[in-house]
Amino acid sequence: MGIVLVGFISVSFHLSGYLSSLMSCLVIRAWYIQIYVVLQAQDFRQQGTKMRRKMWIQNMKMKLIVLGIIIALILIIVLSVCHGFNC
Repeated sequence: MGIVLVGFISVSFHLSGYLSSLMSCLVIRAWYIQIYVVLQAQDFRQQGTKMRRKMWIQNMKMKLIVLGIIIALILIIVLSVCHGFNC
């Protein structure tokens, strides 16, 4: 009975060490995953900012083109009604 008890304690202690090692590995892995997620979030935020700026510039170019067309049409209408710059 004593041998079994000593064997059980030994096995129990060995299993406890294994579980401790496993838990430390899981903690380390969770830490790496957390760092990875934070880095991915920062990259996503930076790409979002770049995309927002790019879209803003593209939108502004389109607005300037439309404004130029409207000014050209107004100029054409004024010049045709006034027969030149003699209004």
